[in-house]
Amino acid sequence: MKINYEKIAIVGAGSAGAFLASLLSREGINVDVYEKSRKLGCYCAWGTVESELKEFLKKVCLNIKDYVLSKIKRVIVNGIEVKVSNLITFNKPKLISDLLKGVKVTWAEASREIVGKYDLVVDATGWRRSLLPSLKNDFLMPTIEYVVKTKDLDENTVYIRFGKVGYAWLFPLSNNYWHLGAGDTILDPLFLVKKLVKEIGLKTRILCFCKSIIRLNPPMYSKPIKHGNIVGCGESIGTVFPVTGEGIVPSMKSALILFNVLVNNRSLNEYEYAIVKEFRWLHQLFEIAYSLTCSGLKLAWVLVKNYKSIFRYARRLEAASLINIIKALSKLL
Repeated sequence: MKINYEKIAIVGAGSAGAFLASLLSREGINVDVYEKSRKLGCYCAWGTVESELKEFLKKVCLNIKDYVLSKIKRVIVNGIEVKVSNLITFNKPKLISDLLKGVKVTWAEASREIVGKYDLVVDATGWRRSLLPSLKNDFLMPTIEYVVKTKDLDENTVYIRFGKVGYAWLFPLSNNYWHLGAGDTILDPLFLVKKLVKEIGLKTRILCFCKSIIRLNPPMYSKPIKHGNIVGCGESIGTVFPVTGEGIVPSMKSALILFNVLVNNRSLNEYEYAIVKEFRWLHQLFEIAYSLTCSGLKLAWVLVKNYKSIFRYARRLEAASLINIIKALSKLL
């Protein structure tokens, strides 16, 4: 297929970069991927919406059944149970590895010098946003993350404990392995982890530890999305749910939007417009995340004003009880 950009580089092989590389290579388009770490998918709880991931994987001839680790039946938020049926944890490192099969990958950090060597460079470097201009008013959330092992918990359950502007989580992986972590822009994430561990009486041993950062800015506040021959994709342009930190599905969606723009030889201006339009409702969720720093009265007003976005998110997970969701959100006030 003939496209406007003959030489394309993707910097970053996370869910957005690897998915875009797979889409392009399947169309016979040569693409070079640069990734500095061989620990693909290390910094993630690996949780996502099953039906949406399934549709993305169909586009690259992959079967979601090959990657599911656990099907989540309930989420316990601050002690309140919410039943769900569309949430899974999955093997992200295996998925990324399969997406990159047949793609040229350079296992090294890409310098800015590569910008002049390609017709188009895709910045898929996540919160680092290594190639696009820095954001003046970025909203970043630090996280700490662990892999632990325990036999004491139900492997179809996710445990959540709200912080101030963030939360602590415990996601099942498989075979008694769990992903434990926390992120918050005000409270110490370690404090939240200890609080959750104490609350559920968890006795475990730590197998792995790392730190990372999540960008909470939605695409509307992550401009420029394109700069010269550089274009952003995934978390580098804010495709993360601001309240929950879920970024896998929206990042893959941004990759699909960019792919369609490229193969149809459309302007990158159309890509920026399409991204902002597609993820406009993330801006409403961002209002909630930002309002967590404010008084309970102002937060209550923001929650009421953006209730449609909250319920839209809940419907994605096929949550069974909206009443329990409201009870869980009331814990924020």
